Amino acid sequence: MFSHMEGTLIVAGLIAAGVIVAAFAAEGRGQRVIRILLGVEERRPVREHLFDELDRPEASLDVVDKLGRPQTRELQVSGR
Repeated sequence: MFSHMEGTLIVAGLIAAGVIVAAFAAEGRGQRVIRILLGVEERRPVREHLFDELDRPEASLDVVDKLGRPQTRELQVSGR
């Protein structure tokens, strides 16, 4: 019974493998790996900038304050 589905499962497996490879190539790390394999980009050490300090903006809670405050206004109703 399985032998009847063998060809279909092989084709489905190949298509799935192709989709996985394409998704990996579209992702940032995959693009880098492919560039290294093709010789477009040189391999550089990862630990070079691993512990560098980053400039970050000061933390503020202004966004939370604005979201917590209801924004209502009066509607003018014209009388007949």
